[in-house]
Amino acid sequence: MLLSKLPSGMRYYLGAEARDCAARLKTTAMSVFEGWSYEEVLTPSVDYYALFEQGMGVTEAQSSFRPTDSDGRMLSLRPDVTSSVARVAATLLAESKGPCAFATRRLSFGSNNNHMQSGVAKTLNLAAS
Repeated sequence: MLLSKLPSGMRYYLGAEARDCAARLKTTAMSVFEGWSYEEVLTPSVDYYALFEQGMGVTEAQSSFRPTDSDGRMLSLRPDVTSSVARVAATLLAESKGPCAFATRRLSFGSNNNHMQSGVAKTLNLAAS
């Protein structure tokens, strides 16, 4: 095992590069999203594996890092933000009137890479219809 090397697809961001990368993403993407009235949502970095398996499909979810919690339940280091945002809409905002519009910017983790992910999601509240 080479402890001096990172796994394939991983990299470090140091100092000014790290600050610049985060700042560019925030100011560019989020300002556009906020201009269209999308509300920023932060989701956990670790969640139940079953959420991603159902939301992304088995093949995609299996690419995630999968530790277990103290009760033996399978967890996943977030491979994608979409499933978590959908759960926010379905649970925390289930009683809201009208559509919900979310914007995200998060680091996502897969078995072959880690990457910044940004995007928007608009959900309809079918219960309010």
